[in-house]
Amino acid sequence: MMKDVLAHRIVLEVPFYTDEWVTTLKNGKLTSYDLAMIEVQK
Repeated sequence: MMKDVLAHRIVLEVPFYTDEWVTTLKNGKLTSYDLAMIEVQK
């Protein structure tokens, strides 16, 4: 990336949330939940 973009134009971002993906084995249904990082730590 730094070959095409100047270093001072690159921004590193850290998310404060994540997605938890859950698959129900019985029917194969896929569900996602948005979680704050504090919830992930619990």
